[in-house]
Amino acid sequence: RKETRGKRKETRGKRKETRGKRKETRGKRKETRGKRKETRGKRKETRGKKIETKYKNKDEKRREEKKMCAKQRHNYKNLKIWKLGLEISNDISDLLLDFPKHERFDLSSQISRCSVSMPSNIAEGSSRTDKSFRHFLDISLGSSFELGTQLLVAKHRNYINDNKLKILEEKIEEFQRMTMGFQNSLN
Repeated sequence: RKETRGKRKETRGKRKETRGKRKETRGKRKETRGKRKETRGKRKETRGKKIETKYKNKDEKRREEKKMCAKQRHNYKNLKIWKLGLEISNDISDLLLDFPKHERFDLSSQISRCSVSMPSNIAEGSSRTDKSFRHFLDISLGSSFELGTQLLVAKHRNYINDNKLKILEEKIEEFQRMTMGFQNSLN
């Protein structure tokens, strides 16, 4: 019995030691949490000071944001790529008058839609931010590549001659080069 009592006392002592160690680690954790909270508070204070020094009030901040948005917009009517896209679209429209009647709802409809899509996406994207505008320029480029393919199909079906195809392909390639260059210039 005395031996078992001694063992019990030993295990109790060990338990107390581990409890003490746990309490110590909890205390250390609380200390680190407190330090983190302090640093967060300091960061928030410095952020608040920076904002206060930049803008005197909310109205001034809103005006500044509007100016920033206005700077990022483009007037599509002044863009050379939009003018060229519109010219290509008009040339395609004139070309489609000579297509057979049975192609009205198939190939000619598809060609018409993608040629109109080129300047339309430029116009729509110009009202957005530069990042969004780049996306619309991508769509416009995709439509130009689609148009090139469909013109080759029309040539294969003998709906257009080599001369008209060559002229349109050159305009489309110029449109693609200019659009890619403009897209790369956007930040």
